[in-house]
Amino acid sequence: MIVNPSKKKFEDTVLNETHYDLLRMYSNELEKENSVLFVMGFSFADEHIRELTLRVANTNPTSIIYIFVYDEMIVRFIKS
Repeated sequence: MIVNPSKKKFEDTVLNETHYDLLRMYSNELEKENSVLFVMGFSFADEHIRELTLRVANTNPTSIIYIFVYDEMIVRFIKS
């Protein structure tokens, strides 16, 4: 999923029906057994997407999440 940066980003991703459906599909796919997620270019600053991803990471023991990070500050943020 790609969420373009804009002033209405939160509104677009949570209130817009299309984006809401995409987030639901994202969650459903991650909850499947042996799901794999590759993350690139996402700082985890978008709380609603971050929380959804963390929830699945903490509740699906068969999921694997690979995060490609280019900034040490973001590594510390993700680990906290």
